Amino acid sequence: LDLLKRSERPTDFRALHDITFNGLSNEYSCFLWQQSIFYNRAYFSSQAWHLRWFNISPELIVSVPDRTDPEKHSLKYPRFREMEIDEDHLLIKIINPDPKRRTYTLMAPSKAIFDQVVAKFELYMESDAGESERSNAASSQPEEDFENADPHVGLIEFPE
Repeated sequence: LDLLKRSERPTDFRALHDITFNGLSNEYSCFLWQQSIFYNRAYFSSQAWHLRWFNISPELIVSVPDRTDPEKHSLKYPRFREMEIDEDHLLIKIINPDPKRRTYTLMAPSKAIFDQVVAKFELYMESDAGESERSNAASSQPEEDFENADPHVGLIEFPE
């Protein structure tokens, strides 16, 4: 995440509809509202949504709140394999794979941001599925296959 001064809020230098993309890290950043689990249960609808600055990459999703000292309240989201979307209301519900843990409901400020976040979340889920398949393939490989493997041959042969 960006390093912020303790007295700065993300909205001090970004607009609600700002979208940033870092091609080097393949990281997409934008504002989303996150539904508060506490205020929803307490029926305080005016405080039911909190604006957060999200950083989304294929490996990690992290957000900070729009308040001073935001890094102190950074939130890392679980590796999820499922989400529900409501295009009419621009809502995305991240289904936590652990049923004992909370799910996260997010709301985009615009249709353009909603579409891009959904696409990035799909890449995030695909990245996790790919990692699971690679780790399963590596762990299911019998050890004896490696014992009888050909020795390593370099791509470049050096002159003798």
